Amino acid sequence: MKNLLKGIGAALGYVALYLAVNFIVIFVASFYYIFSEVFKGSVEDFTAPALEDIVITSIMDNAIEFTLIASILTLVLYLIIQALWKKPIKPTLYLNSIPFRDWWPAPLLGITLNVFISFFMTLLPIPENIMEDYSEFVGYSDEITLMLIISVAIVVPIFEEIMFRGLVMRSFNRGMPLAVAIILQAIVFGILHGHIISIFYTTFLGIILGVLRARYDSLYPCILIHMLFNGANFIMLPIYNILPDTNLTYIIITVVSLVLSILLFRIALNKSKNYLIINNMNDSKTLEHDDNLHEQDIVSYK
Repeated sequence: MKNLLKGIGAALGYVALYLAVNFIVIFVASFYYIFSEVFKGSVEDFTAPALEDIVITSIMDNAIEFTLIASILTLVLYLIIQALWKKPIKPTLYLNSIPFRDWWPAPLLGITLNVFISFFMTLLPIPENIMEDYSEFVGYSDEITLMLIISVAIVVPIFEEIMFRGLVMRSFNRGMPLAVAIILQAIVFGILHGHIISIFYTTFLGIILGVLRARYDSLYPCILIHMLFNGANFIMLPIYNILPDTNLTYIIITVVSLVLSILLFRIALNKSKNYLIINNMNDSKTLEHDDNLHEQDIVSYK
C-alpha cells in the first residue's frame, strides 16, 4: 500500500509539474503581450474584457510556441529532479539502446496508426459541429512551418514519451500490476489532450506505446512511433489531397491501414521477446518497484 500511494503521488506530481509550467508560461507570456501592445499604443480600451481579448488572442496565435517552451522547461526540471535524487538518467528514463533490426516496425507503425485513426474518424457518425470544434481545438494552420514541425513532430513526442511512458508509467507501476499502470498512464495521457475526440484516440495510442515500452524496456521505439504518428500529418498531406473523396476510398484505406498496423504491432511484439516478456498481462504476478534495485521499477520475469 505504501508503494502504491507513493507511486500514484509521484505520477500525479509529474503531471502537476507540467501543468504548472504551462500555466506559468502562459501567465508570463500574457503579461508580455499586454505590455507590448500598450507600449506600441495599440490598446485604447483598458477594460478587463479588452485585455482578456488580447490574452486569448495571444494564446491562440502562439499555442505551438507555448507548448514547445513548456515541454522543454518541464523536461529540464524532470532531469534536475532525477539529478537531485541521484538517479542515473539512462536507466531511469528507459533510454536503453536496442538494435534497430529489433524495432524497425516502429516508424511504419506510427504512420499506419495515424492513417487508420484519421480515416476511421471520417467513417464515424460524429456530429459536424464536434468535428469543427475539434479542428479548431487542434489549431494547426494550413501553413506548415518549421516551428510547427519541430514542436509537433520532434520535441513534443520526445517529452511526452519521457513523461508518460517513462516517469508516469514507472511511478504507477510501483505497487500495482503492469497492465494497470499501462492503462492508467494512457488514460492520463488522453485526458491531458483535452478534446473528447483527442482523448479517445490518444488513450488508444497510449496503451499501444505503453505495451511496447514494457516489452522493449526502452523508450526509443515509442519515441519514433510517436514522432512518425504526429509527423504523418505532414508526410501524408500531399497524398490525401489527390485521393478520391468517396466513402469507398475511406473504407479501403481504413481497412488496409488497420491490417498493416496489426501486422506491424505483432512483428514488434515478436522482436521484443529478447528484452521483456509479458506472457499474460492479467497474470497473478505483479511487476513491482523494488527499492533495492535502485533504478529498476520493473522486475522482469520469464
